[in-house]
Amino acid sequence: MGSGAIYSLVNVLLENPEIFEDYEFEDIASIRVRTFSLAYEMLGKLPRIDTPTSRQAAAFSIPYLLARMMSKKKNLKGGVPRTFQDYYSRLGLVPHDFTKSALNDDVTRYLMNKIDVIDGKEPYNKHFPEGIPSNLNIYFRDGKRFSSGMTKFPGGHAQNKTVDTKIMLLNKFSFFGSLGLENRALVKFIVNLQNIDLMDNNELCQLYNFQIDYDKSFSIDE
Repeated sequence: MGSGAIYSLVNVLLENPEIFEDYEFEDIASIRVRTFSLAYEMLGKLPRIDTPTSRQAAAFSIPYLLARMMSKKKNLKGGVPRTFQDYYSRLGLVPHDFTKSALNDDVTRYLMNKIDVIDGKEPYNKHFPEGIPSNLNIYFRDGKRFSSGMTKFPGGHAQNKTVDTKIMLLNKFSFFGSLGLENRALVKFIVNLQNIDLMDNNELCQLYNFQIDYDKSFSIDE
């Protein structure tokens, strides 16, 4: 359900690149998210979601998900992304964003304190479960406001027309695969999966026959 709010954030950042180009986080007065009642109850209702102390709680906190994604602005070395796919691949949340150090990151916590989640009630409820409606507004201290407008079909939704799901899933699969496979084995595995319809029985039996090399430098339970 948090995908609606995340998509609204990406939408407003994509439509208004000056948010990351011209402003600092200190310039933000507040961020307000409106969503449908069920999402509000599960991911936005205080006090449960404003101070997550575990990865499970963080995954069910709209303020954490949005704040953590925004805090990764430092990763934008090559400039502000210009496509949804670029935003998701460079700012998208991964297991590293749910470690204890990430949960207690100062920038993430600072941004969380600026985020309010509001029950949008009937104007939003009527669009669920057909869609996952959400609306995000960023207010700056200089009086400017940037809005996503109501978004109903986030990336990954069957009715979304703006995000290339195949590319998004390929990026996601490549990242997670890199946690357990060296690059050559990962590329071979992905190519095989993409051509699974052309495999014979023997090739299918060998599809998952590879050595997993666990990344011992990383643990979500650090």
